[in-house]
Amino acid sequence: VWQPPSPLNCAAFYWLKSILYTYICGCKGRTLDSTVKLTDNVILSCVYPGTGSINQVFWSKKANSTKARVAIFNRQYGVSVDKEYDGRLQFRNASSSDLSIVIKKATVKDLGTYYCSVSAFPDGVWQKEIEVVKEVDFNGSRTVNTHIEVDVSHDATFRCQLSSTNKTEQITLERIRETHIDTIALCNLSHGKELGSDYRRRTVLNCTSATESIFIIQNITIEDGGTYRCHFIVNTGNQSFIIDLHINSGILGRHFLLLLMGILGHYL
Repeated sequence: VWQPPSPLNCAAFYWLKSILYTYICGCKGRTLDSTVKLTDNVILSCVYPGTGSINQVFWSKKANSTKARVAIFNRQYGVSVDKEYDGRLQFRNASSSDLSIVIKKATVKDLGTYYCSVSAFPDGVWQKEIEVVKEVDFNGSRTVNTHIEVDVSHDATFRCQLSSTNKTEQITLERIRETHIDTIALCNLSHGKELGSDYRRRTVLNCTSATESIFIIQNITIEDGGTYRCHFIVNTGNQSFIIDLHINSGILGRHFLLLLMGILGHYL
């Protein structure tokens, strides 16, 4: 006679599924979603972008040729942290879609690649890959080369175009912050397109040519404002240029304000 599985077996199933998914995806050599600089308190950001019901998040780490459990949060059974991180790891807000963790008193032993694997119903498993490094590589100067201005809820278009005629192997759009770099999307001449986990649901990518790619981030929010980088891997080396994205958050909107200023200027 068939009997429904116990809650404990269900939790074990989601735990095992997360491990298998992490192992399979970790062996593909996919592009990192984020690169984070080692600090005293390292924040590994993992915000589930879907609308499914989250059952469990499984954090693991790959260092050298090994992979180990870091922490698990299960909706029914709570939090379980590996003994290596006991007392210095906490979830920021596991009751929401923000499943980020903070590793306190971090040392060089905490360097390596981490995986955040979220099991949600009915979406399945979603994963983000993060690498903790000693220094974040900004490729030299962060001098802004161009500015983009966008209203809230509109789309931001980034046109990454190489000025030279050198053969381009890959074009990547990244967001640069103080302690980490996020991969938004990339065009690879040999392997095609790839979207970062955080931007997969709202980014349109057009690999138009060997020297130009167009990235469109949809439904821009205030939090999207900041510094971005077009990074080119070419046959003569790496090149990049910096873009500053400014978000207009005024209730009236930028275009209406310009019109209003023009009218007032006419009568003054």
